[in-house]
Amino acid sequence: MCLSDEIAVGEKLPTEKKLGETLNVGRSTVREAIRILQATGLVEMKPGRGAFLKSKTLNDPSTISKWFREHEFQLRDFMEVRMALEPLAVKLAIQRGTEAELTEIAEIFKTFEQAQENKDVINLAISDEAFHSAIVKATHNKLLIIINQNIADAFAEYRTKSFASKNTANHALEPHRAILAALQKRDGAQAMEQARRHLEISLRDIEQVVREEL
Repeated sequence: MCLSDEIAVGEKLPTEKKLGETLNVGRSTVREAIRILQATGLVEMKPGRGAFLKSKTLNDPSTISKWFREHEFQLRDFMEVRMALEPLAVKLAIQRGTEAELTEIAEIFKTFEQAQENKDVINLAISDEAFHSAIVKATHNKLLIIINQNIADAFAEYRTKSFASKNTANHALEPHRAILAALQKRDGAQAMEQARRHLEISLRDIEQVVREEL
């Protein structure tokens, strides 16, 4: 809608309720999508007025590289916290997650896989967050769920910009697949190891973008 002629630059987007009805999704999904669009630079939030289309051009590579360099230390801090929490999350998800919850995680992975094939940056970011959040949800640990949501909120802009880098999506696909396989086998040790490996790769990707001019 934003990239087509359906909405003009400077025009207000439909309300969350209207978008949810049009797209047949919940308001929380719409809210997350708008947050990702804001991180890409397509949408601007105006307090008390709503979401407005700011641009029809995604962040260019030079802007992305600059953003990573400016946020290097903050992102490293977040990644270190995730390295502590996410292995715990997969362990608890295996112990407590229902078959329905594991099926939901598998369906989200398929969405991520399709977005990667289509080079769809926005849906990569949305499905990546959904994948990790669904695992945390399966822990049935209320405090962990709250902490994860706070981290996800802080990571929204990072996720979008990172998937605009050509290597990040490729580097995330197989680790997601490995984590899912371990969850489905209820193999806690393997799931924890794959979660750690995934985040180590993500941190290396950040550091590489920081060093390079894309």
